[in-house]
Amino acid sequence: MSRTAWRIVLVGVILLCFVLVGMLSLQGLTGGGGTGADIATSTETSASMDQADVDRLRSLPYAAYSDEQADLSKTGVVNFDRNRSYPGRNLYVIRELCRAELLDETGRVLNSWEDPGYIFWQDCVLQPDGTFWVVGKKKPRQEPGDFYRRGVVVFSWDSSQRREIKLPVHHDVTVEPGKPVMVLQFRLRDIPEIHPSVPVLDNVIASLSEDGEILEEASLYDILSRSDQFEFLNVAPHEVNNFIDLFHANTIEWVGFDSKVADIYGSGNILVTMRHQDAVVIIDWKQKKLLWSWGQRHISGPHHASMLENGRILLFDNGIARGASRVIEVNPLSREIDWQYVGTRQRPLISITMGGTQRLPNGNTLITASNRGRVIEVTPRGEIVWEFRTPHMNDQDHRFNIERMKRYPIDYLHDDP
Repeated sequence: MSRTAWRIVLVGVILLCFVLVGMLSLQGLTGGGGTGADIATSTETSASMDQADVDRLRSLPYAAYSDEQADLSKTGVVNFDRNRSYPGRNLYVIRELCRAELLDETGRVLNSWEDPGYIFWQDCVLQPDGTFWVVGKKKPRQEPGDFYRRGVVVFSWDSSQRREIKLPVHHDVTVEPGKPVMVLQFRLRDIPEIHPSVPVLDNVIASLSEDGEILEEASLYDILSRSDQFEFLNVAPHEVNNFIDLFHANTIEWVGFDSKVADIYGSGNILVTMRHQDAVVIIDWKQKKLLWSWGQRHISGPHHASMLENGRILLFDNGIARGASRVIEVNPLSREIDWQYVGTRQRPLISITMGGTQRLPNGNTLITASNRGRVIEVTPRGEIVWEFRTPHMNDQDHRFNIERMKRYPIDYLHDDP
């Protein structure tokens, strides 16, 4: 059996254990979405793994596709409540195929982009003029510790124009009008305070011009180590690469609005999600200073935090230590969870890697269960009103992982297809 096949089997066994533990942790819940008592019950009954097991799960390579064999009769958009779903265009990346597709609400492909010169693609952004940005890693694959064959690829709408910004970037790119482009970069360095002999993989935040020129850089380790608000979690050395992946940051975004309520809401601040520190943080980018941190002992392996218009933070809590995933809405001032979605008893939410979520203008929430190749839209009460299952599969009918899906309003593009 090939190395890839063994990895699939191993991840499949682990995911099966997660499902069983997750179903136990869902006992006593009254529904998929909830507040108050539902959240308390979920937290109190969640099982947990010891740290060695968590470190082992974190160090596993990402599987290319789901461990589940697909039901071929349920492919594409399989559930659509037109009256309650938020209308829009759905952009998603099939990670291992280095392909992105823009879909309408019925699953019809409106446009696509791909690049066979890359090994995998991660997050992507579509601008109103149709320009498409995506983060990826180039061929040939060089292991271990090959961080530098990476970049941001920028395509025109019809892919007739293409350019690369060659930087050791990973996971995310943020492109907003009137603000610098923001990316996350890898940087290997010696940090004796973390480990006396094993090098540490630091994450460096960088702001760029649209042409890819670096305007500013700052080490995430340097920012957090200067603050007494943050205590680093211990992270074991990677089982394949001889380094400590201290942060594994996966999302960065501008906070987006000013408020007199608290300093954390300044429009010059950035929100960063860190999988291996079980935390989300808000940083004053101008001063390179930590303003707020939350998550340790509450979430496990999080992804894709975003600041909502109501001042709360929405994120995908993978739940590595609990064995069950969930999407939660956190009040950063009270530090309490105000809403969550955990799935149902029949189909709990499970994605030990990746994952994403987006609050839609009508109050619904779009959720990417990456390891299932599945995306759902749920109401505040947890009712599914739209569901998509990617038609892209391997030869054994296992769906390819979806990195993350985003929904744009129907009138978002200047020239809507």
